Amino acid sequence: MESKGIDCDEHGCVIAVWTEAASRQKAHRASEYVLATGGIMGGGLIMDYAGRPREEVFSLPINIPGKRSDWLNQEFLSPSGHPIFRAGISINANFQPIENSVKVLHENLYAVGSLLGNGEYIRERSFDGVNLTTGYIVGSCL
Repeated sequence: MESKGIDCDEHGCVIAVWTEAASRQKAHRASEYVLATGGIMGGGLIMDYAGRPREEVFSLPINIPGKRSDWLNQEFLSPSGHPIFRAGISINANFQPIENSVKVLHENLYAVGSLLGNGEYIRERSFDGVNLTTGYIVGSCL
């Protein structure tokens, strides 16, 4: 489901997510939204040819470690992993995406799973655990 944008109200709450349907755009409306599109490996976070990161649905800011030349270690199976896999969305204690460590971007949007930043979920072998646990926590609180 390819996103074609979002609509927000005057307070910044998401009121619709637009996708491409068979021959038209379709609005998906809800009171709360949970973003679980995956990280870099899952396709929820994209790097363009110039190395600029972007999140595909809500255009959320992505925290990315260091400069592009430092994203990958020289050793493919490095025990310390690769810094690029720590890239992701920053959230507050309520799983709401934030900017500049404090500003909630959309009050009714929550982010879960491997698109969350600062973890190397595959190297840590916590990938499915992070996905299931964060999804369960947010789902239980809505």
